[in-house]
Amino acid sequence: MKLFSFCQQQVSWIRKRDLHVLSSGRVVFATDQRFGVIHSDEKSENWTLQIKFAQLRDSGIYECQVNTVPKISMAYQLNVVNSEAVIQGPEYVKAGSTINLTCTVNLADTQGLLFWYHNSEILSYEDQGSVHIYTKEDPSGMTISQLTIQDAQLSDSGNYTCWPTSAVRKSVTVNVVLQGEQPAAMQTGVATILQTTNLSCFVSAACAVAASSWQSFILSAAVDAGLLSAWPQMNRR
Repeated sequence: MKLFSFCQQQVSWIRKRDLHVLSSGRVVFATDQRFGVIHSDEKSENWTLQIKFAQLRDSGIYECQVNTVPKISMAYQLNVVNSEAVIQGPEYVKAGSTINLTCTVNLADTQGLLFWYHNSEILSYEDQGSVHIYTKEDPSGMTISQLTIQDAQLSDSGNYTCWPTSAVRKSVTVNVVLQGEQPAAMQTGVATILQTTNLSCFVSAACAVAASSWQSFILSAAVDAGLLSAWPQMNRR
C-alpha cells in the first residue's frame, strides 16, 4: 500500500486476544462482516477500523501496526458497554391528576431518537391535547425526556416505554385509579440495542503512528455517543 511517494509500508489491524489479523491495508481478512477498514485516499494518514453493531464480546485490545523496521504499533483498549434508560415516576395516580414520567439515558445526542410508547402506540412529540413530551441534554451529557399527561383518565392506564434507538429501553406500568383503589405493581422490561464504533489510526509521512505531545492521553478512537471507549498507547518493538 502506497502511503506516500517515499513510504511503501503496510498498515494492519490486529485483535490481540487471539492475535487475529483483521486487515492489512484495505484488505479485510475477518470473516465477520461487521469488521471493515476505512481509508479515504492514498494520501490520507487516517486508517480506521470499523466495527458495526458492536457487541460486548468485541471488548478488548486492538492494535494498529505499521511494518517498519523496527515495527511501530499503537494499541487501543476498547470497552463496549450497554447504555440504559431509567424511568422515574409514579406507579399509580388519581384520576384527574397529572402523570409525570422522566426518562434518563446516559447517552448524549439522543434528542429526536428517543420515543415514548403507551402500550403499542407511539406518542407524538407534537403537543396533542393533554400529552406533552420534552427532551433535552443536560450539561453532564445525560439525555432527559419528560412525558406529561394532564387530567389523567382511566384510559391512560397501561404500559409506558421510553425507547432510545441507541440504548436499552425501559418500561413501567402506570395505573390511573379512582379514590380508594389500591396501587398496581410496577413492571419493567428491557431489550438490547447495539452500537457501531470506529478506531482510527493516523500514520505520518515518516510511517510512524501519530501521537500528540500528550501521547497516551489522547483518544484517537472515534466512539459513538460515549458508549464505547478506547485508550491508545504508543509502542515500538
